[in-house]
Amino acid sequence: MMALRFLLCLLVLLTVSWAAPPDKAIRANDKVKVVCEEEPALNRDYIITKDGYILMSFIGAIKVAGATEAEAADLIEDELVRQRILRRATVTVTLLTSEKLTIRFSGAVRNAGELPWREGLRVSDIVQQAKPQETADLAKIRIESRLGTISLVNYAKYEPGNNTFNPLLKPGDFVFFPLVSNDTKAFILGAVAKPGAVEIKDGITLAKALEAAGGVLPNANPDRIRLTRSGQAESVISLRSDSKIVIGAGDRVVVEAVAKDKVIIVMGGVKAPGSFGFVEGTTLSRAIQMAGGLADRVKAGKVTLSRSNGSRVDKRTIDLKRILDGYQGDITLQAGDRIDVPQPKGAGNKALIPLGILLFFLIGV
Repeated sequence: MMALRFLLCLLVLLTVSWAAPPDKAIRANDKVKVVCEEEPALNRDYIITKDGYILMSFIGAIKVAGATEAEAADLIEDELVRQRILRRATVTVTLLTSEKLTIRFSGAVRNAGELPWREGLRVSDIVQQAKPQETADLAKIRIESRLGTISLVNYAKYEPGNNTFNPLLKPGDFVFFPLVSNDTKAFILGAVAKPGAVEIKDGITLAKALEAAGGVLPNANPDRIRLTRSGQAESVISLRSDSKIVIGAGDRVVVEAVAKDKVIIVMGGVKAPGSFGFVEGTTLSRAIQMAGGLADRVKAGKVTLSRSNGSRVDKRTIDLKRILDGYQGDITLQAGDRIDVPQPKGAGNKALIPLGILLFFLIGV
């Protein structure tokens, strides 16, 4: 009797084991969803490579082909801990099929949520379900695929019967409805007196935008200004030749600074004495112009050029008037040169105003 009961129990266990569906093994080109409780940055859908690897941020490539969902999760957990990215990792891996993937949508909509993916699903179906708010920018609907590829759709141009601006959606797509941008500011950064956001008005030029940021600093390089605009590659412009470029809302302007050993110093009888970014080819007369020109009641005459030569400083007197009148060739300057222009009589110590700036470049205080 006991033997008969044992055989019956064994038969039941075998029947149950045969009936239970085996865990599916992950294969090349499969789609899986990874969720890590301790590190949300890893949470996304992944495509297994043709070689059977999953490529993840922080940890690189892990071979998961042939593993079950639970086994793949263990492999990822072990790697996170082994590489000391996390002390403890709790990972879940889910093998996805097209039927399981949904289309998520959010942003400036009344009904954020998701819809099951189906063949023929288009942006218009999501618009109908999401009900965009009046503040939504339908000209810049963003679609992010499960692989991270981003595309923009100008749904504002959509016309029934013409799907040019109404593309099909793919399993796992995320549709985002942005707000209409009311931003009227540009960002002026770098070597300016007041870096930050400045109010942009129609037709404002680069020169005016820099003035709104308090003007460029003495160590600014006027020929190295980086301009970044949405959808465009960064460009390098010059305040000398591009001062009339119109700056728009959202633009990012960065005025580069010049290293301390790449400046020229103009002091004395000029309108704006101080330190200026050195550009190869700068001449004596150009340096005077960079300093605002000769001060009131100062006539072109002899100026002193000081140039470091190892441990000593060589000084020479140059007749600026002869250069300006064309009787003598202009003098090409070197980085670190100092020009001293005689002040008019009775000027007192006005040349000491930029002393703090001068000390910064000379001794780094």
